[in-house]
Amino acid sequence: MLLRAARRFESIDASRARDVHLQALAAAMLAGRLSDCGIGAVAQSARRASATRARHAPDLLLEGFTRLIAEGPRTGVPVLRRAVTAFIEDDLAPEEEWHWLWLAGHAAGLLWDDRAWQSLAVRLLRSCEERGALSMLPVAMATRAGAHLFAGELQKAESLAATAADVTAMTGAGLAPYAEVGLAVFRGRDAEATAVIHSATRDAITRGEGVALTFLQWAAAVLHNGAGHYAQALESARQASADTHVQRFRNWALVEGIEAATRTGQQDTAHQALKDLRETTRFCSTDWAVGIEARCRALLADDPHAEDLYRTAVDRLRRTGVHTEAARARLLYGEWLRRKRRHVQARHQLRQALEMFTGFGMDSFAERTRSELSAAGERAHEQRPGPSEQLTSQEKRIALLAAEGATNAAIASRLFISANTVDYHLRKVFKKLDVTTRTQLAWRLLQDDRTVPGDTDHS
Repeated sequence: MLLRAARRFESIDASRARDVHLQALAAAMLAGRLSDCGIGAVAQSARRASATRARHAPDLLLEGFTRLIAEGPRTGVPVLRRAVTAFIEDDLAPEEEWHWLWLAGHAAGLLWDDRAWQSLAVRLLRSCEERGALSMLPVAMATRAGAHLFAGELQKAESLAATAADVTAMTGAGLAPYAEVGLAVFRGRDAEATAVIHSATRDAITRGEGVALTFLQWAAAVLHNGAGHYAQALESARQASADTHVQRFRNWALVEGIEAATRTGQQDTAHQALKDLRETTRFCSTDWAVGIEARCRALLADDPHAEDLYRTAVDRLRRTGVHTEAARARLLYGEWLRRKRRHVQARHQLRQALEMFTGFGMDSFAERTRSELSAAGERAHEQRPGPSEQLTSQEKRIALLAAEGATNAAIASRLFISANTVDYHLRKVFKKLDVTTRTQLAWRLLQDDRTVPGDTDHS
């Protein structure tokens, strides 16, 4: 239906034809493998609309995606990169922000561009909040929460996840609980994550939301890898990477699959996944792309080359904003060093990884690291809980927003509660944390917001 409408508009209004083609493309991408309309057909139709358009941000976005789908990354990636830059740098009309910033953020993820992803997530959330776009607010919050998770800022993600759930319940929007699932998975809460993944999987199939299904399978792979359940991680990663549609969750699943396959002795499976992954990274020059590819190649490399690759992974990923991936690179490097009986060097990498994981609140990965440290001859102690762990979930949400400088009225608007309720909770927060000003509150919470703990060593 959208394609027929777009064809009618092509001869009348080029910008409307572009928008309808973008809508058709976005719908096909969201439906993914559960779609009854092939995304290739959508892309071929959209190419006619993008061929004669000017180079405004949405036009570049349409051209970039159609080229990526129809021709592959060699021609698609450069155009998508220009599109993402244009969405960051250009002045956009309000309706362009509401409609296409999330899709531009998806493009940034495909390009392994964490800085662009973060920037677009911030802009989308701000735009929705400023304009009261309730229908898009859960999407914006889930997107921003995802960026926080990869940055290791799990408490900030928790605040957004809770608010997104409230808004979704209030508006009745049919959206998978992306932020809730991601938070449970990154924290390593097995029972909670498994339950919500199973429930969300049923809902995604019912709605025909293939992209959510792939996300949930990737999330399960992360959960199992964190716990060291590699056979289960591999099965979940296989399910997610079987989705051949253009999407970042499939790419991330390849990474999980490579780690799980090497840990279960399935080298051929790992090599094939690495081949598929390199199709998504080799035309991208970001630190995330180079670092993640090096980390995966190291798992399969012979001894003379593995260490150089691990060092490249650690060095390139530490430059990014995806600090959780940098911590995982140190963990894998430490595991490799321990197996080579280089225990002193292994303990150095593993200490760094453990400090990062405990600072983030990634309990399963922290426990996996402690086990490795113990095997390397060192006993790792539990880190004492930070100050904000004294707070309830609602108090944390309010405290974090207040620490960022939001007024009581702004916090009330953001969380859909009254200003009096905000004041009540803040008074409890101040008492629990023994502070009297918002400046003191910010400093107090900073003790918990250890985004890159221990990541000062360049080795």
